[in-house]
Amino acid sequence: MKTIKELVLSAKNGNKKAFDKLYKLTSNDVWFTCVSLLKDEENAKDIMQETYITAFLKLNTLKDEENFAVGSRQ
Repeated sequence: MKTIKELVLSAKNGNKKAFDKLYKLTSNDVWFTCVSLLKDEENAKDIMQETYITAFLKLNTLKDEENFAVGSRQ
């Protein structure tokens, strides 16, 4: 299994499957964080979607690839 850093580097190089794997590895932690902060599942869904859209669009600006999953189980 690839590390978060390897997946981010691969996704930066255009591998969409690598970003899918990043989502699968981190989505539970992001979901629980959103729900715990917002206390509302509908708002949590919206924020979670926005989080991953932003992550995808700004992935190339991430300087330290391991920081993609800060706070997430790696």
